[in-house]
Amino acid sequence: MLVSPAVKPIFPRLGLLLLAALGLTAGALPLTDSVIQFASYDSLSSNVTMAQRLESPLQVDTAFRAMTQRNQRLADQPLDLATEHYRIFIPSRRPTAGYGLMVFVPPWQGGPQIPPIWRAALEQRGIIFVTAGQSGNDQPVLGRRDPLAILAATNVIGRYPVDRSRVYIAGFSGGSKVAFKLAVGYPDLFTSAFLLAGADALGDEGFVPTDRALWAQFRLQSRVVYVSGARDELNVDLAHASAASLRRFCTQASGMVVVPGLGHELVDGGQFGRVLDMLDRPLARKVSDPDKCLAEIDAKIAGELGSIAAMIGSGQRDAARKRLLKLDSEYGGLALPRSLDLLHRIDGI
Repeated sequence: MLVSPAVKPIFPRLGLLLLAALGLTAGALPLTDSVIQFASYDSLSSNVTMAQRLESPLQVDTAFRAMTQRNQRLADQPLDLATEHYRIFIPSRRPTAGYGLMVFVPPWQGGPQIPPIWRAALEQRGIIFVTAGQSGNDQPVLGRRDPLAILAATNVIGRYPVDRSRVYIAGFSGGSKVAFKLAVGYPDLFTSAFLLAGADALGDEGFVPTDRALWAQFRLQSRVVYVSGARDELNVDLAHASAASLRRFCTQASGMVVVPGLGHELVDGGQFGRVLDMLDRPLARKVSDPDKCLAEIDAKIAGELGSIAAMIGSGQRDAARKRLLKLDSEYGGLALPRSLDLLHRIDGI
């Protein structure tokens, strides 16, 4: 663990070395709030994996084929962790089942910051909080913000005893939109999402389930809690539209909180604690007939794919491609593998 010059270490360096030599876990350390660096990469943060999980399948296939034609290939990882800094809060007491973990994607620029008003709620519930520097709205999403969040989770899980059922992704404003996509694309890493003052609608502009098995895991496991200030009317509307999009995809939000008197700003410690309790609450799905709902989606996709296949057969390749890419941007991996087969037919592969 590297500690910034502005933060005084709790133990002298010799003490930390002795702890490591004795095999004690980092959970034995007292309350910390420090700037750190991580060193371990993970396949979940590779460029290929992120593209496959966070972008629509046909767009990814088209981009990868174009790169191959130009004799180009993606680097394995998008980041050099040696140049990245995170801030981490570690509660003083470890829960019996292990720490909870919240990875936070900020909208602001500069170094990593942990809202001081949230620390008491995190301490009370035994939740580690970690956030990256230089991960604000001015930074590339797929090239920085996504891998910074993924690597925060994998490194903390590798370093501390974490309860894997309590690994949460969170964000504020533009960071909330990044967090939501990570929750959908990585339900095997993040079990739930806290979306504060920002949310996109699933099925819009390529924000889609990219893998049917991962989407099933998200539907059955993940809680999504939307929080907005009552005076932040735009994001109240966006939260409701996002929640409605979940229902169209046969799942639902676990909470919708509109805080009276609050604008486009962070919630206070009390409200934050209530959100954490909602994330910890056992999941209760209320979709009346999920099998029927999913069957209706599959029937709609099958009908559209049939129409596109007929267009290809009659020589309307350009029109078929346009229609197929639209379907991909709305349903993504739920239309696989036939959507990919049709794209290859159009492109003569």
